[in-house]
Formats: sequence, structure tokens, C-alpha cells
Amino acid sequence: LAMSTFQAMPDGRVAAVYDLEGRRVDLGLTGTDAVTSVGFTADGSQLLVSSGTVQAWNTDDWTAPGPPILSQHGPADVVSLPEHPILVTGTDGTITSWDLAGVPLVAQPVPGSPGGGGVFSPDGTTIVTVDNADCARVYRAEDLAPRATLSVGEPGARGDLDGPTPVAFSPDGALLALGDRFGRVRLFDATTLDPVGPAIEVGVFPVVTMTFSPDSRLLVTTHNLDPVDGARMLDVETGAVDALDPGLPFALSATFTPD
Repeated sequence: LAMSTFQAMPDGRVAAVYDLEGRRVDLGLTGTDAVTSVGFTADGSQLLVSSGTVQAWNTDDWTAPGPPILSQHGPADVVSLPEHPILVTGTDGTITSWDLAGVPLVAQPVPGSPGGGGVFSPDGTTIVTVDNADCARVYRAEDLAPRATLSVGEPGARGDLDGPTPVAFSPDGALLALGDRFGRVRLFDATTLDPVGPAIEVGVFPVVTMTFSPDSRLLVTTHNLDPVDGARMLDVETGAVDALDPGLPFALSATFTPD
């Protein structure tokens, strides 16, 4: 499990890697800038760490295979797909693919969707878009017909540093998770959109991002305003919530290895 942090730790580290039992692996990732995104490549061979630049690290020995990539578009977010090994987005709205064999991306507006971004379900049949007020709108992907509006509790404005409403599908496609500004998470059946149990309190600070484990058993939440335990791990089946040990303050994002 790789984590980024909103603010450098006392020893200067801005990113950390944990195994599932909470042991930190020291990568020597130090710096003055906060890391905006961490992500493993689709084959798990590299960890991509981004801020104003994107640095790759080999996961077998934690060495850097080369110099960082200059995003040239502000603090970067990075993902990896089989067809696009390195996709970098900038704060100016640009998306650049560092796979020279990649094809241009084509955008299609979703009518009436809020401006906080969104996600596809794993099977590609459903789109969920979010706003900055703890609401998510669900659309059918084939014709963009609206299906439902979901929230954890009462909608309300999120703080300036809280980001848009966090949302995530489980990899098996069974669950849709929503977070809110009160540190709560609610799970929904991804097919019927019915709630699966009550809201779960995972912390006292706003939930910023959520990431399921590849087996859909765990859900990691990040809380970029928490100065002690900025990441929590939720057992989806039991509802048990644990902090990482040692804690990671001001956590911003999380990613699991493919296995």
C-alpha cells in the first residue's frame, strides 16, 4: 500500500509504502513539496509518485530508473493503464499520455453532471459524477440517463481543502462507496443503489479519497487535515476501522499493488 501526504513528515518524507500489516518501507522519498498522487503501474513493476513532477520507482529494489518527468502543467495526478502506462493530468485541465503508441482521448459531456469529476463502474455500465457538497449522481453509461442521486447524510458544502465528494467502486463491481465531510463512509449496492448498512464513522476529519483493495475486502480512506492518523482502513465485511501503524499524517491518496 503506497500513501502520499499533504505535508512533509518531520523527517522530510513525503510518501511512504506499507505492507498490509502496517510496516513502513523506507523509500527515501524526501522533499519540500507535498505529493499529490501515488499509483502503481498496471503490472506492479513501478510506483509512480507525482507532485510538480512524476518520478518512477522500481518496486523490486526501490531505485529510480531515470530522472523525473516534468509535467509542465502544475501539480500532477498520475494513473497507469495497460494501454497508457503513464497518464498525467495537470491542474490546468490537461491530460498527457507518456505512451508514444497511445491514441488521443475523446471527451463527451455528461448532461447536468456536477463539476467534481467522476468514475466508471468496473464493467463500464455506470458513471458516477460528484460535486463539492457530498452528493453523487449516478448515470447509465450507454445513454447517459440519470439513475439516482446519493449521499452519506445531509448534503452540504465541503471545505476548500476537502476536494470533491469522494467516491469509489469496489473492483468486483458489487459496491459503491461514498465519503463525506464528517469523516463518514456509506456503502451502496452498485446494482440496485440501495444502502448496504448504515453510515460508518472512519474518522473525525473529512474523507478526501477512498481506495478499495484489489480483492474488494478493504477500503482505505484518506484525511488530509488529520495531523496524526491521516489514513484509515475499513474492513468492508465487518465494518471494523483501523489506523495505519505507524500513522501517516495529512494523507492525501492511496494505492494498492495489483496483487
